[in-house]
Amino acid sequence: MSVRAKGKNLMRVRGRSWCVTAVTLVLAGTAVVACKDDMERKPADLEKVSLQDTRVEPPGANCQYGGIAARTGLDDDDDGVLADSEVTATTYDCGAPVQRSAGAITTQAQADALADVDIITGNLIVDGGDVTSLTLPKLQRVHGGVTITDNASLTSIALAALTTVDGAFDVDGNGALATIDLGSLATVGGHCVVTAAAGTTSIDLGALASITGDFALNGGGSNAAVTLHPPSSVGQDMTIDGLKLTALAFDAGSTGGDLSISNNGVLTALTANGAVTVGGKVYVTNNPTLATAVASTFAASTSASAVNRIIKGNAP
Repeated sequence: MSVRAKGKNLMRVRGRSWCVTAVTLVLAGTAVVACKDDMERKPADLEKVSLQDTRVEPPGANCQYGGIAARTGLDDDDDGVLADSEVTATTYDCGAPVQRSAGAITTQAQADALADVDIITGNLIVDGGDVTSLTLPKLQRVHGGVTITDNASLTSIALAALTTVDGAFDVDGNGALATIDLGSLATVGGHCVVTAAAGTTSIDLGALASITGDFALNGGGSNAAVTLHPPSSVGQDMTIDGLKLTALAFDAGSTGGDLSISNNGVLTALTANGAVTVGGKVYVTNNPTLATAVASTFAASTSASAVNRIIKGNAP
């Protein structure tokens, strides 16, 4: 038997490169050509696998009341998992809001039963019962009013998604109340009165914009940390009293009645970032760390006439 190497050739088949060695075997007068190599190469442009997944979409810009997000993309790193950086398209299946009436809530079980509700069609009343925590993470709107009063065991109000109350809003007389989270509340169709307890540690009203009636926030003698955005539109009187606020800044807006800023024990800065129109008088009184000059400058920046600016009891 004799073997003769005929040479090497490079050919491409369907995008793949093969190094081919042609070898002629001469055996018993018969010529056989064998073509083989172990140098097959993986093509650089091999098509990526398309992946998809689904996840819960929380309430927000994509789905007001939440839903399901379906994501698709290519598996660039070949790990079989669709990473956020690999997502090329997302579609949303948004659910309808969960609506129901609430009635009077007097037990914790009744409060817990509202945890998945997006809209309350009537009033939300939590009054004089044994509720210890009012946590409604999905609630965005109440078509009536909200009354949370005289609950001796209530320690927390967590309505972080609530943006709109069509009627009045009252929080008062809850002696054990520690935290008040109304951080998304922007619009109240009646008056809005929130009174903390002596042991309240935090109050979040950081998104207020429009109150049709009176607005009153009272610290209740607490040392609560306060996040407050003074509403730019108040139909009647605005009162900010007894808070542990170090700074208070008003955007351009209007108060239909009096504006009163009093008894805020650590307040040192009081400013207006635009024109503040006041239909009645401006009271800046009994704020022991607020310089009188600062109080006077703020009052003068409002539309109240000099005779309607009452500045007294502040720091020299």
